[in-house]
Amino acid sequence: MAVGKVGSAKKSDVLDFCKKHIPDLVKDDIIFLGALPKNELFNWENSKEVIINLIRYALVRDKYREAHKANMS
Repeated sequence: MAVGKVGSAKKSDVLDFCKKHIPDLVKDDIIFLGALPKNELFNWENSKEVIINLIRYALVRDKYREAHKANMS
């Protein structure tokens, strides 16, 4: 993951940060956002879990970037 001009972050560091802040999304050392249906149109009811988890993950990644930049300064 890129952290601005600081460079790249280690996958393990990002994963550890996610385990601390969103442990329900970490499964077997991967981020699992949910699943979308294969044979039907997407609608709010069958995709809201994935959308909500994606937003949560994006916010935690932003928080990680801010923390990582602060530690590098």
